[in-house]
Order: sequence, then structure tokens, then C-alpha cells
Amino acid sequence: MKYITPSLFSSWAYWYNTDFSVYTGPDEAKDAARKDYLNSLARVQIDPTEAMLRGREFEQLVRDILDGADNVSASPLLNAGDIGRACTVAGAITPDCLWQAACKTECAGVVLYGIADAVNRGVVYDIKRKSSYDCPAYYESIQHLVYMRGLNLNEMRYLISTSGDFFTEDYQRDDALLESRVRGFLSHLNHDPEAKELWLKNWEFNGLTRLSAEEI
Repeated sequence: MKYITPSLFSSWAYWYNTDFSVYTGPDEAKDAARKDYLNSLARVQIDPTEAMLRGREFEQLVRDILDGADNVSASPLLNAGDIGRACTVAGAITPDCLWQAACKTECAGVVLYGIADAVNRGVVYDIKRKSSYDCPAYYESIQHLVYMRGLNLNEMRYLISTSGDFFTEDYQRDDALLESRVRGFLSHLNHDPEAKELWLKNWEFNGLTRLSAEEI
């Protein structure tokens, strides 16, 4: 059975739904988004960007705090305020959480797969570190929809830190919305031979295996 991850859906949605006319160099921006989408389908390995590395290091900082590590300090990619915000995130999740919860569900004839950062007291949590934040940042994503359905829970909260502030976004389970979005992706895929060929070739689900952070 073929599968989809939230990041694959997001790479498609960014290319397909974005109004590139507001960009400087709109054609080039759209072509770059198309290339990124096809690279995702082809499973091309990319070097992590500074934003990706910052996100990983912030998540690790939260884990260190939850694990009770001594002498917690921010890495060069973070700032001193990140320690306080990481403490806020850790306090929301609490040390009793289930960390890195893999989830899998079937929808519209495909497998949806992801790994939630943390689960505790019936709530799914995802940790984000962004350079800036505009609300809502994640409504168009299927990440929360996949995680809640895959874990059979009804609430998910994004814990979002920037270089100077902290935000949350809360979502409720909506299986109908998830199925609508997945069917939209699959419908478009059927009208895009180049993309569909790559998906059929590279996205066969062979059991609940761990994927890299970029693939989730």
C-alpha cells in the first residue's frame, strides 16, 4: 500500500496552493516549489537548513530539560531566551509524557504515517521553533489530523517558540477534513503523471518503520 506523510502533503500544498504572484520573481519561486515537491516524491536527501537544525536543537533542549539534565545550555543556533521557552514547553508536556509516538492510519486507500513529538493525558504535542509566527500557522497542514487519528485521540497542541516569544495552536480531531484533504492530493496526483510516477516508485509502505525527520 502506498503512503503519505504530512511533510509530503505540505510540499505539494505549498507548490499547488501558494499565490506566487506576490513573490519577487514569481515564476522562479513557483518552479523552485515544484522542484522541492518532486524531490520529496523522489526521496532526494537534502542537507538540513539552519532553520531545521535550530528546530532539532530546540527540541533536544526540551528533552534535556524533561530528562533532568544538569547545566542545560543553548546551542549557538539558539539564544539565551530559548532556555526559558524550552522550560515552558517542557512544563506543558511534563516528564510523564510518551515521547516520539509513532502513528499510522489508513485513509482514502493509502497509509498516513507520522511521529508525534509527545503525548500526555490524551493530548498530542508538537514542538516548533520558528523565526517568526503568524496565526494560524498550521491550519492547512494535515499533521495534527494524522496524529490524532493515528493515535485515536481528539486534541493536539502545537507549542511554538520564536526568537522572542511563545505561542500555541490547538486543534480538534476532524477525520472528514483529513479524508477530504488526502483525496484532494490523490486527485491532483492522478492528473500529474510526472509526480505520480515518482510516488508509485518511492512511496510503498513496508511496515511501521522509522523515517527521518525530514520525511515526517
